[in-house]
Amino acid sequence: MKTSSPHRLHPAPHVARRRLLIVESGACALSREGAERFDETVAIAQLREEPPDELAHRVLARVASVERSQMAFDAATLFVSAATDPAAASARRLMALAIAANAARSARLNELLVVVTSPDPSDALREQLLDLVDDLRFNPDQPLSVRVCFAATHAAAVPDSGVFWRLDNDR
Repeated sequence: MKTSSPHRLHPAPHVARRRLLIVESGACALSREGAERFDETVAIAQLREEPPDELAHRVLARVASVERSQMAFDAATLFVSAATDPAAASARRLMALAIAANAARSARLNELLVVVTSPDPSDALREQLLDLVDDLRFNPDQPLSVRVCFAATHAAAVPDSGVFWRLDNDR
């Protein structure tokens, strides 16, 4: 009868790679680009006529659910629309802070990619996104880097690599 050796090497358990995609209403997104690098993609899209705060609530609930199950995201991308109203800005901030809090609990997530798919983003939108970056960058408890990409066309055109403006925490 065969017995297992206590010194037998077992393969390391597979850790599923997960990405979180958040898509505001009016933003182009959801291409297959980059999907092959992940085992799971959680996509949360703003429904037609859904207020931004309800989208933010659904994102916060999903991030909390992932934390409770002791799982983590490996990547997070927020596709933003051209909206610059206070409700949209507030919802973006809440979602980004939730992602940053998740990153503080997991070494696997260290960057939030914010993709602006509007062909001609307004100065107000650019300013709001820079304020969002400042909120995350200058919080010493948040180890999350933020990369903002202004994609001039459809989100599928966002390259996997290249030169992007990026702010890193000094950690």
